[in-house]
Amino acid sequence: MRILKGTVHTAREAELRLSDERFGHTHFCGAYPITDVDLDV
Repeated sequence: MRILKGTVHTAREAELRLSDERFGHTHFCGAYPITDVDLDV
């Protein structure tokens, strides 16, 4: 999922790919929202 607005905390163990971070993608199996978020699913 791509985060359009808001902040999520990603666990260190999740080890996102560089491309995920660069394009604002996250995997919610290893993350949780800190603020309200808008997502592109």
